[in-house]
Amino acid sequence: MFSRLINICFIFFVVSCNKAKQADEPIINTSKTVILYSWKEYTSLNVLKQFELETGIKVVLKEFDTIEEQLANLRANPEFCDLTIFDSHMAKDQFIGIKLIKKLDTQKLKNIDKYTKHFQEFKEIGVPYSYGATGFAIDTKQVTKEYTDYSFLYEPQFKGKVAILDDPVDYFLASLTAVKFDYRARNVFTDDIIKNINTFTDKLIANEPRINETFSNLDDLVSGKIAIAHTYSGDCASYQQENPHIKFLIPQNGFNAWSESICLTTNAPNETNAYKLLNYLSTHKAAAEFSNEFYYANGIQGSEKYMTKEIRENPLVNMSEQDRNKARYYLKSKEDNALTQQLFAKFKVGIKNEE
Repeated sequence: MFSRLINICFIFFVVSCNKAKQADEPIINTSKTVILYSWKEYTSLNVLKQFELETGIKVVLKEFDTIEEQLANLRANPEFCDLTIFDSHMAKDQFIGIKLIKKLDTQKLKNIDKYTKHFQEFKEIGVPYSYGATGFAIDTKQVTKEYTDYSFLYEPQFKGKVAILDDPVDYFLASLTAVKFDYRARNVFTDDIIKNINTFTDKLIANEPRINETFSNLDDLVSGKIAIAHTYSGDCASYQQENPHIKFLIPQNGFNAWSESICLTTNAPNETNAYKLLNYLSTHKAAAEFSNEFYYANGIQGSEKYMTKEIRENPLVNMSEQDRNKARYYLKSKEDNALTQQLFAKFKVGIKNEE
């Protein structure tokens, strides 16, 4: 669910209800508001409305399109929001340290025992929100061979039939997976690794791929314009409902996974209410409603019983233990950033030249 581009804007959407009933517990904070800062169109408005009805607390939903936009707003105004969505690993390893967010008081969290094994590692950082993978969906009517890696990206029969995500980090991770490099155990990128991913980029450019965002890639895939689409697992799962010939590939050597947590900002203006919302969003029903709407795992054990049959049985939403063990999580660092941007710039220039 990992990086997107700079363009600062503010999108405010207020979810409110005129007739709110009081919760059983008294609201200690005199404010009747909590501010959630989330990805654009990636929040269940119905869940927020239900929270309002049950607590009398109004949720102000602010939205961002890119991580750069999110970070700029949080740094410019420390009281911009109470809660925000961060990549779990980056939140733990980077954003706690620079005081964008603070550790949670786990004594105030009611549902920690429900967190899946993966999210137990981040219980002091945030409440589970989503879990997914970045990879490639294929049209099995056009891609008939059983692939276990990403070698199809540069095979001649798929020339002009591949679409790549317009995102530097997503492209960088795809290139690492394509050259079978496991970054879980790495310290630095050696000259040989850099040579390999540049060679991969040259071969991919020669195959004349398209470049676009996730839903455009999937639209082109189901229409038959392309055979292979770079996308996210939940987005692929949503398209599979009406297009069963679409398959998401899990490479044998591992896949690029991400998880997101709901984090408490350091200067949250409505902290008491923020904990109330954190506890509500981690209930079985609220977590399941998120998965039903967005086709992503939610990190709350037991929520499956409230999911629709289609979501509950979809292996992209509820991955097998075998597939989850192949997951690789990437933590963007300053050292990697230059290489990431350089590689993506080379790719985009090459695609432009091909056009």
